[in-house]
Amino acid sequence: MKILFLTSRMPFPPNRGDRLRAFNIIKSLFSDGHEIHLVSFISRQEEKEIAGALQTYCKSVNLVYRHPVASWLSCASAIPKRVPLQVAYYSSSKMTRVIEELLDAGRIDLVYVHLFRMAGYVPDGRPEYKVLDFTDVISREIDMSMSYRRGINKLLYSAELPRIRAFEISVAETFNECWVVSNAEAEVLKELCPSANVHVIPNGVDFERFRPLEFQPGNIVGFVGHLGVPHNVDAILYFYDEIFPEILRARPDCRFCVMGPSAHRSLRRLEKDKRVLMTGFVEDLNTSLNRSAVFVAPLRYCAGLQNKVLEAMAAGVPVVATPCVNEGLGAQVDEEILLASEPLDFALKVTELLGDAPLRTHIGGNGRKFAEREFSWRAATKRMAIIGASLGR
Repeated sequence: MKILFLTSRMPFPPNRGDRLRAFNIIKSLFSDGHEIHLVSFISRQEEKEIAGALQTYCKSVNLVYRHPVASWLSCASAIPKRVPLQVAYYSSSKMTRVIEELLDAGRIDLVYVHLFRMAGYVPDGRPEYKVLDFTDVISREIDMSMSYRRGINKLLYSAELPRIRAFEISVAETFNECWVVSNAEAEVLKELCPSANVHVIPNGVDFERFRPLEFQPGNIVGFVGHLGVPHNVDAILYFYDEIFPEILRARPDCRFCVMGPSAHRSLRRLEKDKRVLMTGFVEDLNTSLNRSAVFVAPLRYCAGLQNKVLEAMAAGVPVVATPCVNEGLGAQVDEEILLASEPLDFALKVTELLGDAPLRTHIGGNGRKFAEREFSWRAATKRMAIIGASLGR
């Protein structure tokens, strides 16, 4: 099929959740022989210099530069309206023209839209099959997060939540089908919009890149993620303030290793603690994961599927997480993952793993097998093959 592939961020490098999913779906579609025409926003002209990596997989790569100031002005103008601010942020007449020209220039069989913020760029009344990849139901995550937000941030998202929920419903109804990453997200979207045609397309893992190594991990507890994302920032501070002190009482030699780029200013105080290692972006993430005895995912709110947890499992590192993390995974508790809702229980489970190498091997090994069994990027191409067959392509 000829596929028009729309993303709000250029899906390279695949160093955060949204880029990771889009990039790997593109690679999988290319390997199945589909012709891909990518259209993405960029916020820095320098991004054009690395776009060549995408030309290996795409027939055409079309980048629309959008200065962040222009995006924030669009948000400001949308405040009195009912449009979600993140939709307004990506509002661009130039993007509209680029997409219309591509649709008019040659026959496109299918339009794939990554995230609801780009859904408004798909014109009504056109014959192309339309797929909207929600990935997560964002309104659900925001709703879960409200009790942890404060001040102007809470006020802003209190106003944004009903806008996003209404927009999700409206666009879900107009696309031929909608994709989400987990059964939990599918249930939420179906409840929001019963008429939506919802399919679960989970994320996958590169099992050659992420794999167990022969390391003696020692006393390190690891966390990885984009450190500017609210749910990750909240999780790190929650662990550091309420869980880590309990672990240190039993294991004073323990170290908390935080891996990932773009650390939020609220995390600066951790840099002063010698028991915390703030690594920034890690080039060889598999090696760094393998140096952790335990991987923690203490997210108090989240949606969808946490790639960080899948990667840790693929590396054979035992995972301790909060229950909301496992809603997207569906791993077997106490066999493939350990769960804890309260700080003391979380600390006890981490401490138990730190002191029990056979248990670490058992949980880590089962986690690896679970990830291999359940998560593959091929799910997207299998679904596209079904769509292509129905369209006679």
